[in-house]
Amino acid sequence: MSLFRNLMSISVLALLLILSGCAGFRGGWTSLAYVGDTPPQFDEVPTSGWVMMRSELKLPGLKLGVSINNQLRTYDNQVYFFVLPLVIDPRNVYQLEGKEGVTRVSLRIVPTHPGYIFEPQRARLSVNGKTVQSTAAYEFGRWDANGEPKLAGTDYSHKPVTQVLSLSELNDKAYQLTLEFPIERVSPEGAAISLDLSDALRNNAQPAIPLIRFHPVRWKEGYT
Repeated sequence: MSLFRNLMSISVLALLLILSGCAGFRGGWTSLAYVGDTPPQFDEVPTSGWVMMRSELKLPGLKLGVSINNQLRTYDNQVYFFVLPLVIDPRNVYQLEGKEGVTRVSLRIVPTHPGYIFEPQRARLSVNGKTVQSTAAYEFGRWDANGEPKLAGTDYSHKPVTQVLSLSELNDKAYQLTLEFPIERVSPEGAAISLDLSDALRNNAQPAIPLIRFHPVRWKEGYT
């Protein structure tokens, strides 16, 4: 009986060591926002989180984070501690949820100068030569029963934006908005994608928002 218990203990310990040593790596493609004629270049293949950090554009009068819900995972390989294959998933899978026939663009707007307004219905998205206007917009935050901002609480939600939004708070306030466009989202690999906010995000005292283009970027990362 003592020998049996020792063998069981060794087996359980070995299993725990194997499970604790489980790791893997995954990767795919994502779209990185940029302005100007030259897309960004990288010396190494970045992680998906690093690409998200680089999604902020510093423009006159504001900081603007832009991302599309088309981050694509093209492989996901999980391995044991001794590099034995566990799961190899070669499917193309979007990392974020979506709706059929809809592409979502997320904006994080931090005004540094007063006077900005946002009219989401005038935002335009172009994908492979087809241009559409935004049909819905939502602001993420904490709201009371009347839809006014709350300073405390944990009940965050998305509130529809149905009229012109005044971006009156400066510097420390980040307006987090989601735009929906009536066009099927496409893989970032090889797609020609651009976003025109020049009529939607305006300030008479600041230059117009330049055309925002998206560069296909390969990403890869390990995980445990």
